[in-house]
Amino acid sequence: MRPCHHSARHLLLCLCLCLCLMRPVTTTRAQIAPAPALLHFQGRLTRPDGTPLPDGNYALRFSLWSAATGGTERWNQSVNPVAVRNGTFAVVLNVGTPADLFHTDLWLEIRIGSDPPLRPRQRLVSVAYALKANRVADDAITSASILDGTITGADIAGGTITVDKLATGAQAWWLTGNAGTNPATHFVGTT
Repeated sequence: MRPCHHSARHLLLCLCLCLCLMRPVTTTRAQIAPAPALLHFQGRLTRPDGTPLPDGNYALRFSLWSAATGGTERWNQSVNPVAVRNGTFAVVLNVGTPADLFHTDLWLEIRIGSDPPLRPRQRLVSVAYALKANRVADDAITSASILDGTITGADIAGGTITVDKLATGAQAWWLTGNAGTNPATHFVGTT
């Protein structure tokens, strides 16, 4: 009987294609950068009658307090110069990295130069989507948090599946080798 060269070529082509499509699987983990320790603040400085302060540069001292009046100062920063135009100004404050600074209610106090602080202090509040983001702590989503069958291949980024994350019983040929295999019974090809 003559060997079928067409079948052998087809098998060799399929084997080469399979080997070309396989790629090493690497462990990757999303790199999540911490939120910057910066707070953007815009304000308008006016006289008691509501007219804006004259245009110019001012020395401003910002501080965060634990209460609307009295309380404990939790943080402060002086910024000089702050450009004021038509009474409005904008600054970026470096609140540093005190671990528990934003774990409680805070009020912002502003002082212009050596004048007494402006009253009343302004309560810091969240923006809408920060409240939703705050519901999910770092590393809080585990496989137990995800309903079976809800994640599809389209939800998985390339290179994120690793050998240790494959379901029990899943089979694949890895370019780096397969643990627990027997070359007599586990191989690519035919007998």
